[in-house]
Amino acid sequence: MAQQVDRSRLAHEKSKYPFWEWADNNVWEAKKGEDFEVEPKAFLAAARAYAKKNDLRLRHKVEDHTVVVFQFLPVVNGVGQ
Repeated sequence: MAQQVDRSRLAHEKSKYPFWEWADNNVWEAKKGEDFEVEPKAFLAAARAYAKKNDLRLRHKVEDHTVVVFQFLPVVNGVGQ
């Protein structure tokens, strides 16, 4: 019988960010220089791409030039994309 495993097993080895760990409905804070090295908009573009590929929606806020607060949520009844 099939069994549930950790999402990280589907991640590509070259994945730049551990979005599969952050896609748990919690609100996360990511800091430039610690969690990402690019501009916040580029980081969020990668997060949006992850969300789209995984049927999630992304809530986010750029608090300044170095801090991004974000949350991955499930798409409900097709709403949220």
